[in-house]
Amino acid sequence: MTAARLIAPVMLAALSAALLSGTVAAQTPTSPASPPAQPAPVTSAPAQAAPATPAAAPAAQAWTPIVQPTPQSDMVATLRASGRFTTLLKALDAANLTSVVQKTSNLTLFAPTDAAFAALPAGQLDTLLKTPSQLQPLLAYHLLHARVTSAEFQGKAAGQVTTVANKPLTINGTANPVTVGDANLLQADILATNGVIHVIDRVLTSAP
Repeated sequence: MTAARLIAPVMLAALSAALLSGTVAAQTPTSPASPPAQPAPVTSAPAQAAPATPAAAPAAQAWTPIVQPTPQSDMVATLRASGRFTTLLKALDAANLTSVVQKTSNLTLFAPTDAAFAALPAGQLDTLLKTPSQLQPLLAYHLLHARVTSAEFQGKAAGQVTTVANKPLTINGTANPVTVGDANLLQADILATNGVIHVIDRVLTSAP
């Protein structure tokens, strides 16, 4: 994965401002007035540093590949058409991020299934849906402001990317299945007009 595609200066600036004010503008983020900082290089994580599958990991889910809309639609419409991401869509609405994800170009979304959200500890989802200040950074941790397909990590050693939440996320392309943080990759490369969606079986927990 090239370093230039793994940093999120535009969308991170927009979301950071939104988190400070408690709202997210329902429009495509604009470029900052000053040139963005040079992106940090992708660092390879040692083999032993790759995230281990938690002992309490849910059983592997049966998965029917998503039939992509024809012609391609934006990310939100693609998620809606699948019927398997109702909770994620509800969370995007609650966090005032639906329009941002819908209109921003060149995104990568690691999308937890409904089953992934259902596996959260009892009461946590309800709390998040009522607390946008916590929900926004959690969802931003599932986004990259770059179009990253599986060709850039499949079969490659564990390495880190920088998410829109400005937190590192480890992708291990040599694991079987590929792991994204503490989640397993269920389906890769669902193409949308403004980016690519990868389906995962867990809600990602933001790194400290």
